Amino acid sequence: MISDEIFLAINKGCDFEDYTFGSPHNESKSCNDAIAEANSIVGQYVNNYDVILDVCYPSIVMQELRLRKYVTKISLGVDVCMSYERYFYFNLPEVQHALHANRTHLPYGWGMCSDVLNYTDKDGNINILPLLRRIVEHKIPLWIFR
Repeated sequence: MISDEIFLAINKGCDFEDYTFGSPHNESKSCNDAIAEANSIVGQYVNNYDVILDVCYPSIVMQELRLRKYVTKISLGVDVCMSYERYFYFNLPEVQHALHANRTHLPYGWGMCSDVLNYTDKDGNINILPLLRRIVEHKIPLWIFR
C-alpha cells in the first residue's frame, strides 16, 4: 500500500516505544512526515484493520440515509459502511427512547465525535475518570460505550 521508501523512513525515523495519540506525535519530524505521507497515500476510505475489505463511499451512503433507506453494502459478512449506519440507527426515535437518550428532544441528530466536547484522538492518553466521577456526582445522565 505504501512504497518501500516510506516504509523504510518510518522504520528508521520512528520509535513507537512511547507513542502518544497526539498529532504531531511524540516522534521526530522525519517520523511524523513519513506517517503523514503514508496516511495520504492510503487515503481515508481504506479500513486500517482489513485492507482488502470493500470501501464505503460516503456520498452514496449519505444519499441512502437522506432517503431513509437502510445501507446495504456488505462485504464478506463485514459491514464496511457501519459508521454511517450507526448515525442512522442511533437517530431512530425508538432507539433513542429505548436508550433513554435525547430526552430533551434536541433539534439536531446524534453524531459520532461531535465538536461539543472537543475530544479527539489527540486526547487518547488523558485519564477521563476524574471527569466521569464529577459527571456522576452531579447526577448527569451518561451513556458510555466503546
